[in-house]
Parts: sequence; structure tokens; C-alpha cells
Amino acid sequence: MDRSPLYPMFNPESVAIFGASNNEQSVGARVLRNMLRAGFEGDIYPVNPKHDRVGNIVCYPDLMATP
Repeated sequence: MDRSPLYPMFNPESVAIFGASNNEQSVGARVLRNMLRAGFEGDIYPVNPKHDRVGNIVCYPDLMATP
């Protein structure tokens, strides 16, 4: 059976989380925390030009800076 064209959207190999921060109340921090707790197995790239790291994860200033 062929995969749906939507398969990559619902089964990503990596995600970028814009607005990730160390402020536990921010939406970005909540999304990052939930992705980690859910056991997402792909690469997670926090994106926020105001931070070098979010928790123990390297944070990128913009999408073009991600690997």
C-alpha cells in the first residue's frame, strides 16, 4: 500500500519550535516540553534569536541556522 502524501506532515523526522524559551509559561517552552515528554524520536530544533540554549538544547537564531 502506498503512503499518503500527508505521511511526512504527520510523521516528521524533525521539527523546529519557534519561540522556544526557558520561560516555562511561554507557548514555545510548553510545546518543547510536550514534544520531549511525548518521546518524539526525531530532531528538535528550538528557534529563538534571544537564546543560545533552551534547557540543555542548542537554540538557533532562525530557521536557516538549523542543521
